[in-house]
Amino acid sequence: MSEIPARFPTAQGAENRKFLDALIGVCGDRGQRAALRRYWSDATRHDAYPVLGRLRAIGNEPRALVAALFAEHPYHSDSARSFGQTCLRLAGGEIENYESHFRRLLACDSLDDLAAPVHRAIRRASREGAGLPVNYLRLLKDLWAWKDYPAHQAYYQEHGWDDVKTRWAQDFWQAPAEAINTDPVSEPL
Repeated sequence: MSEIPARFPTAQGAENRKFLDALIGVCGDRGQRAALRRYWSDATRHDAYPVLGRLRAIGNEPRALVAALFAEHPYHSDSARSFGQTCLRLAGGEIENYESHFRRLLACDSLDDLAAPVHRAIRRASREGAGLPVNYLRLLKDLWAWKDYPAHQAYYQEHGWDDVKTRWAQDFWQAPAEAINTDPVSEPL
């Protein structure tokens, strides 16, 4: 039997909910939300650190990414299935046009590689999909698993946890057509 990962995603459910609640509160202040959006540039990332510090996200790459993503597009819904489904809804009826972007996202092996394509998708959701919800709790859990999967693959498989890439691919390519427009439009938090 393999050893449990120190930061196994399911062990953090309540902790992640508290983080998201704190993030929603922080993003209610336009100045702090703007500071978090500066995370994406190396030249201005230092402006995001005070806010990330209040959220206890400095040095916690999955949380820092989710905080910066949420600041770009503050539409959360617990009913959104996965980021694969969010990308499917972004594609709308033209999945072929979005497919290459989604494949590049799935080709990423590290969170460093994944940050830019996920950020692009979130920015697109903010521009084109006003009200398109993202399940940021699930995304946070998925980012932890993405980060830890190679090191703990045997444990995840032994306990029935799927590979995030596989689930996102299923939600993008195998979802029924009605999944594109099933969630109601949400209001920003």
